[in-house]
Amino acid sequence: MSVRKDDYILAQSEVKNLSGFMNTIRFDLSLTPSPYRNTGTVTGMVLNASGKPVADAIILILDANFNIISNTASDSRGYFIFPALEPGSEYHVYAKAPGFQLSDVQIFDLRDDQILEVAFVLSPDTVQTKGILTGSVQNMNGLPLGSALIELYRADGSQTGLICLSFSNEVGRFVFRDIEQGFYLLKVNAPGYLYNFSPVTIQELRSISSVDVILQEDPDASKGLVMGLITDNEDQPQADADVILYRVGTNQSHTPVAYTRTNQEGIYLFVNIPAGEYCVNSNRPVRVE
Repeated sequence: MSVRKDDYILAQSEVKNLSGFMNTIRFDLSLTPSPYRNTGTVTGMVLNASGKPVADAIILILDANFNIISNTASDSRGYFIFPALEPGSEYHVYAKAPGFQLSDVQIFDLRDDQILEVAFVLSPDTVQTKGILTGSVQNMNGLPLGSALIELYRADGSQTGLICLSFSNEVGRFVFRDIEQGFYLLKVNAPGYLYNFSPVTIQELRSISSVDVILQEDPDASKGLVMGLITDNEDQPQADADVILYRVGTNQSHTPVAYTRTNQEGIYLFVNIPAGEYCVNSNRPVRVE
């Protein structure tokens, strides 16, 4: 294929006036080499399986390391052109259009001033994908929450129990794929936050539904546990022993804040205890007759 290309940038003169008989004006121009003089050109067609042109297909060229070099779109004739590509090796070119599958790769080398023709025949995208559910998880300040637990439950009675399980990424995003049409309940939780339940509807095949979840801080999240084991002098667990929890003040005062008893293994546990300094005391009374 032979194509003429400009070797120089089109030069432009100034405007001069030719005033009368036998008058002469002179235009001298200096031609500047075209920055595209040693580049290559890639052109071609995008067709469907019936040989008809595919308009508005995207043609993408990557280098050997899959970095994007350039992209363009086919016209109404299915025609496309990359007029000025740097010479190189192992270029990868792909084509994709709505309703069609991504083409197989075509790999080529390009020399100085080479005109290369490539052609694509696109296959219909017949994959009947189900619905996709995507979304984000944020706190009340709009900051993304990573590692949030995302659970999806069926809510229309056709199936019970957990359907999908995932975690949000570092920017708070999550995706569930291949979701059947129907009604669902999305449960979201993250450490230090209250659970959130959101209804979700997947209305049709190949649809993408989105839900943005905002989690409220758990007021009890900063509270902790106090536990221990009560034994006698022979290290035997003491069941039904009294245990009193005291909060230690700044003046070393001891204020009782909770009471419990040990279980059969001598274990005691206090829950939802605010941050602070604490101590316990314990005893087990014995009935004497």
